[in-house]
Amino acid sequence: MRYKYRNNDYKFFDRHSGIIGVTAYRSIRYYVYIENFLNMKENYDDYYGRDNLVELVDADMRARFDSALRNLRFSLKENPTREDIKHVAGRCEICKRGLAAMKKYVEDNKLFIPPEVWIAKTDDHKFGIVQREHHKSTAATQHKDIKCFFSLLEVAIILNDHKKTLDIKKSLTDHNLKSEVVEVVQSKYTEEEFDEPIPF
Repeated sequence: MRYKYRNNDYKFFDRHSGIIGVTAYRSIRYYVYIENFLNMKENYDDYYGRDNLVELVDADMRARFDSALRNLRFSLKENPTREDIKHVAGRCEICKRGLAAMKKYVEDNKLFIPPEVWIAKTDDHKFGIVQREHHKSTAATQHKDIKCFFSLLEVAIILNDHKKTLDIKKSLTDHNLKSEVVEVVQSKYTEEEFDEPIPF
């Protein structure tokens, strides 16, 4: 049962999850406290991977943070009194202290090894390759001079597509057909043509 609640709580406080969740409370006076907590959480997500920090700590610490997050979620009200606002502010501080404690625990026990990054340069670009998709945000945090990262799966897809292109060109050549770009047709529409008043 804990995991059912936990998944809901983490999705609720994830502004990138695709659900409205906590953003439904943006216009309420206590949201400034939530925003501070979310900014801290998202900074850690960038480094450790989304909601991965809580996976690195022991079961007791994880359960305590799960409880703090759930209590924060249950304390949100649409029409808060002054006491409700103070309560939400306190719950946000508890969650922030929980994040800081988990970060310290992970660092003290050396539980997180940053992903290995392979860096490549071409004449115009510098890019990085990491093993897994969720390593890209961590790598971007560590290597701010690199704007583009690929996972190994993405590199494999690119290479596979390139091989298919070469196979098609070879097949055409084998049949004495040339493969070349003969014409590039620009769209006859301009962006301004779609910028018209909404008719209602």
